[in-house]
Amino acid sequence: MHQKALDLVKCVLKELESLPTADASPIYESALLLAADNGIHEMVELITQMFPTAINIADTKNQANIFHIAARQRSENVFNLLYQVKEETNLFYNCIDSSGNTYMHMCGEQAPPHKLNLVSGPALQMQRELQWFKETEKFVTPSRRTWKNNEGKNPYMLFTEKHQELKSKLIM
Repeated sequence: MHQKALDLVKCVLKELESLPTADASPIYESALLLAADNGIHEMVELITQMFPTAINIADTKNQANIFHIAARQRSENVFNLLYQVKEETNLFYNCIDSSGNTYMHMCGEQAPPHKLNLVSGPALQMQRELQWFKETEKFVTPSRRTWKNNEGKNPYMLFTEKHQELKSKLIM
């Protein structure tokens, strides 16, 4: 079923190639953002292979690029696609969304429940969250590690705030 869905995406993308860019781009851009948000790395890869400039698109609502979205959703496979775009890597990690959030701010958010609950217990969940946050720290420039968003919070402050409830479960 999964392969059939990917084959269908390939067919749709082939048809989009024949359309003028102005007509095709809204379709593949929205599909790309949805795929990144849902962690469908194969679809992200297909779209960016057929439309290489699509990798630069950002969500119109908050200006988050697909790698910011993948970081917030903990979509490791989408995140790993960034290694294929070596020449522009720093551009993605150092981008800022409309709220002044960097890539690390996105990683400071608590994982969505469906990702957080992949491991049981607050101790393992917190460990996984810390590992994700610390891993992303390696990819951003030092200035972005302490960058304050529009609310005046740096990524560490945001992480502490967003994980307060999980931390309180550890103490119980």
